[in-house]
Amino acid sequence: MGLRIANNVSSLNAHHQLMATDSRMSKSLQKLSSGFAINTAADKPAGLVISEGLRAQIGGMEQAISNSQRASNIIGTAEGALTEMNSLLKSVRSLAVEASSTGGMDAQQIAANQAEVDSAINTIDRIANTTRFAGKRLLDGSQGFKETGSNSVHTSIANYSVRGAQFGSASTINVEFNITQTATQGGTGQISDLSDGSSNDVTIRVTGSKGSEIFSFNGGTSKEAQAEAINSLSDNTGVSVDTNMNIKSTEYGSDAFVTVETLEGPKYSVEQNMSRGKDIEGSINGARVDGSGLVATSSSTFFNGSIEMGTTQSTGTVNIGLQESGMKFQLGADTNPNEQKTIGIGNMHSTNLGTKVFTEGDGTTSSGYLSSLKSGQNHSLAVDADAAVKIIDAAIDDVSSTRAELGAFQKNTLESNINNLRVTTENLTAAESRIRDVDFAKEMMEFTKNQVLMQSGSSMMAQANVSSQIVLGML
Repeated sequence: MGLRIANNVSSLNAHHQLMATDSRMSKSLQKLSSGFAINTAADKPAGLVISEGLRAQIGGMEQAISNSQRASNIIGTAEGALTEMNSLLKSVRSLAVEASSTGGMDAQQIAANQAEVDSAINTIDRIANTTRFAGKRLLDGSQGFKETGSNSVHTSIANYSVRGAQFGSASTINVEFNITQTATQGGTGQISDLSDGSSNDVTIRVTGSKGSEIFSFNGGTSKEAQAEAINSLSDNTGVSVDTNMNIKSTEYGSDAFVTVETLEGPKYSVEQNMSRGKDIEGSINGARVDGSGLVATSSSTFFNGSIEMGTTQSTGTVNIGLQESGMKFQLGADTNPNEQKTIGIGNMHSTNLGTKVFTEGDGTTSSGYLSSLKSGQNHSLAVDADAAVKIIDAAIDDVSSTRAELGAFQKNTLESNINNLRVTTENLTAAESRIRDVDFAKEMMEFTKNQVLMQSGSSMMAQANVSSQIVLGML
């Protein structure tokens, strides 16, 4: 063997192996102390890219869960206030029903009931004005939707409105509605009248989708008088008659019908006209709608809501511009329309609840709403307790419908979204953990191996240094 002093190759080799072992041992210590298999980009570049992408997605989903929970709290706040409105309206209805029993109440008692009604309506307005979440008013109409349809739209589709609609993120959307079947009334037909000189008295039962009423007419009663009598109770029956004795339902759709039954006297020409109306049919933005009377409901991605159509529209396609207002919630990790939902809450003041049109005895019409029940108004308890009850019923329907829309949004959108996001976050975290987290058992085995190699390498380097000293014995 050659003995050299200038270059101790054995020592250099031992040093090289020792440094490599020291580097591996340092990385093992870093992984074991941090718990991550990837601490720097050099550890695993491709794995780092995938891991950081998953971390960003997980962070977005965790924030989306927080957003959904906050949205649920907002909806719960609004629904709680509406629950109290429902309670007040039920109390007001009891007072109005009591006041309608004029035979058992005097003017002073009715006035006392009226004072309670005034107080309850004022409270409803106060709730509408003061219900807030983080300073944002919820029930004053500022969180509702506003339509921006052009005049041409209004001439082709009359009296449409958007109710409980949930939009995507666009500030304006076009709703393309293709009508294939217009909604129709039920029970259309003509009944014979008694104005032809007949001396026979007639008693008939008229039944519609709202209920039944019995009418008795003397022989020779004019058809105008017969029509007026039947129409005076249209709110109870859902049936109307024109001066030519054409009878039809006041409602539209498959639930609307008319039945005329003769109880006494000669039979009317229309005995059992049970033909029902038809619901509106068509599509919104290419998606088939669910029709109920004049109301078309769509559950497509960019328009999830209902449009109440008019009665004179023709089959075809029209565009309706609807401006988004309401409350927009980010419910996903990405800010695209599919992961955003907006829900609107209408104006819940007493001037906007229970809106109802009444036909007066002289044939004129008048409008009523909840605030018209207050003292000195057209439908106060002392003036028209019967109309007051109908207005309150309509107001209860308004509040209950809004509560139902909010409840459906909270349950079917927010709570389902939270559950889905939690499962997805769990799975993504597991995937990210598989890439980024260290396997302690495997890494501890690697660390132990490097620790032994470090000790043996140090020993061999010492032996290599000693071998050079043998040369001194030859000098």
